[in-house]
Amino acid sequence: MLSMNDTDMAGSGDSPLVVEDDYILSSNESYQKTMDEMCLETYNTTMPTPRLMRFVVYGVLLTSVGLLGLAGNFISITILSRPKMQSSINCCLIGLTSFDMIVTTTSILMFGLPEICEYTQTMEWYSQGIYQLITPIIFPLALIAQTGSVYLTVTVTLERYIAVCRPLRARVLCTYGRAKIYVMSDHEGMFH
Repeated sequence: MLSMNDTDMAGSGDSPLVVEDDYILSSNESYQKTMDEMCLETYNTTMPTPRLMRFVVYGVLLTSVGLLGLAGNFISITILSRPKMQSSINCCLIGLTSFDMIVTTTSILMFGLPEICEYTQTMEWYSQGIYQLITPIIFPLALIAQTGSVYLTVTVTLERYIAVCRPLRARVLCTYGRAKIYVMSDHEGMFH
C-alpha cells in the first residue's frame, strides 16, 4: 500500500490518495466499495451458482433421500401391519409413517422435481402444466400431513411414557382400539 503525502493531494479538501493493487482510492467510502466489489468477484469465481446449488440440494439430494425414505417407510408399514404385530405402539407408528410418506411425496413433487426440470430443461410437461395444477392441492396437504406427523409423534411419546412409567395403567390406557382412534382422528382431520 502506497500513501501520498499532503503536498501530493489533488485538492485541498480531499482525503489522501491511496494506491492499492491498481485501485486509486480517495476516501474510506470508495475503499469500502472497492473491497465489496473484490469480495463479490472472489465469491462469484469460487462459489457455485445458486441455480446449481438448488439443483444439487433440492433436485438431487432431496429427491434421492426422499425416494429412499419412501421405500423404508413402505417396508416399515408392511412389517408393522402384520397380524402378529398388532399393538397400540405399532398402530401409532403406522399412522406416523403414513404421514411421513405424504410429507416426503409432497416435498419431492413441490421442490425436487421442479428443480430437476429447471436445471436440465426437461420434463416441461411437469414444470409448466402439472406443477401449477397440483400446487394448490399439494401445498395444503403437505402442511396438514406435517401437523399430523407432529401430533402422532406426541401421541407416540405419551403412549411410551405411560407404558414405561405407569405399566399397570398402560394395560387399560394403551390399547390397540384406542390407538386406532388416535390415528384415525388424525387422518380424518386431514381430510376435513
